[in-house]
Amino acid sequence: SLLVAEKFGKEHGDVLKANNSNITDCENNGDFSVNDSYIAGLVHTASNCHIENCINTGNITDAYEAAGIVASINNSEIKNCTNKGDITNAEGAVGICVSANNTKVEECSNYGNIIDNEYVASGIVGIILQAQIINCTNYGKIKANNCAAGICYSNSRDDEGYYDQKEIIQGCTNNGEITSTDLAAGIVSRLRMQISIDVFITLLY
Repeated sequence: SLLVAEKFGKEHGDVLKANNSNITDCENNGDFSVNDSYIAGLVHTASNCHIENCINTGNITDAYEAAGIVASINNSEIKNCTNKGDITNAEGAVGICVSANNTKVEECSNYGNIIDNEYVASGIVGIILQAQIINCTNYGKIKANNCAAGICYSNSRDDEGYYDQKEIIQGCTNNGEITSTDLAAGIVSRLRMQISIDVFITLLY
């Protein structure tokens, strides 16, 4: 089921909420600026969904936790999606997805400049919990004061407060400039407990 954003005058991209849905071959070209949380070019929140071959070229500014494709997603799959829009002045800025829970993110790319002047920024996914990031690439400039990463900035606790979830980041590449006054990394800026990483890192100086 899809709850279309335009019906309600929301600036959350094309879809406000998606449940048990296939979202394929969609594109957002519109720019927007909104002082709200979990903002995305295409989907606000998604559960039990398959999102594939989607593109965001719109620029997003002045949002709290913003992403090019989907803001928050769980029990789903994101495949072959691309962000080309700039996400700036957002407290938590990400190219593809802000938060991924029990979700596989595969063959996705970010070309946009992802800039958070106060908090965290990453090219593909922000926070992961029991998630997989496979064969994804960042080409954009990533900048944040706290944590900046080409692929993912952190893993998250489960409901019982543990980090030991065996998240997988595999076959990912960073080709973008990563800048932070605190933590900066080509692939992941902050990891806690047990994680499997098989990555190829391209560092730019």
